[in-house]
Amino acid sequence: MKILVTGHRGFIGSRLVPVLERAGHEVCGYDILDGDDIRDTYNLDKVYNEEQFDLTIHLAARAGVMKSMEYPDEYISTNLNGTQNIINACKKNNCGKLIYFSSSSVLGGNPDKEKGLSETAEYNPISVYGVSKMASEYLVKQSGLNWSIVRPFSVYGEKGRKDMVFYKWIEQINNRRPVTYYGNGKSARGYTYVGDLVEGVRNLAIHIDNFNSKTKDIVRIFHLGGSEVISIKELFNIMESVCIKKKISFIRETTDRAKEDIAFSSASTLKAWHILDFHPDKRFKKIVTKIFKDEICKKK
Repeated sequence: MKILVTGHRGFIGSRLVPVLERAGHEVCGYDILDGDDIRDTYNLDKVYNEEQFDLTIHLAARAGVMKSMEYPDEYISTNLNGTQNIINACKKNNCGKLIYFSSSSVLGGNPDKEKGLSETAEYNPISVYGVSKMASEYLVKQSGLNWSIVRPFSVYGEKGRKDMVFYKWIEQINNRRPVTYYGNGKSARGYTYVGDLVEGVRNLAIHIDNFNSKTKDIVRIFHLGGSEVISIKELFNIMESVCIKKKISFIRETTDRAKEDIAFSSASTLKAWHILDFHPDKRFKKIVTKIFKDEICKKK
C-alpha cells in the first residue's frame, strides 16, 4: 500500500514509518516540521492529488493536556479543523482508508481501578485536548471513509515527549532544580511502550481492509495500552534509585495534582489482543531505568 503518515517526525510517527516500510509499504510523510501544516488545505490537496494514497494514518496534532488549557484555540484549529481537512482531502482524492490516532483522554479516568477501560467506555473528556480528540472521533465516524480509531494510553520510550513526567524530572535534575512530586504519589497510568504501539498499528493497517460500510463503529476502535500500571510513587522510586547509584542528590518538591490531570488511566487490550495480535511486554522498569541512567547528568 501507499501510505501517508501525518506527524511522521513526531515521537510515535518516527517509530511507525520504518516499521511500515519493513512491512513492504511505500510511506510518505506530512509534518509541520517540514512546513506541511494540516490546516493548509491547498497544500493537502496538492499532496494527495499528486501521490494518490491508499491509506492515511493521521497522527499530526497538538499534544498535551495542560498546554491545551493555556492555548485552546491552537488545539481546536489543529486537532479538530485539521482532522476535517484530512478527511476532506481523503474523500476528494480517493484515499478511502483512514486510521485516526485519538487519545485515552477522550474517556477521562477509570471509574474502576481494577478494570482497564474497554472500547465501550463512555466519553468523558476533562481537558480541551480531550474534547478536541473526542470531537475529531465524531468527524471520523461520520466521514464515510473506511476508518479505524486508535486510542493510545500513556505512550513512553526513548527520546520521548518532553512533557512526560519522567522527562520533566530529568530536565529538573540536570538543571539543579527541585523535582516536582505530584500529589500523594498514588495517581497511576497503564504505560504503553512505543515499540509495542507501532507494531499494533502495523497490523491494523492490514486489518482495516476487513471493514466495510456495514461494520459497526465499536468494531473499528482499538485501545492500545500497556500491560503494567505504574504509580507516580513507583516511577519516582525508580528514578531515585538511579540517582543514588550515580551519587546525585536532589530536592523533592510536592505539589497538588492539576484537576485536568487524570488520577488513574489504564486500558483493556483484550480486543486488540484477539484481532491485532497486540501483546505488550512487561518491561517498563527496565526501559525507564535505562532512560534515567542515560539521561540524568549524562556526559556531553
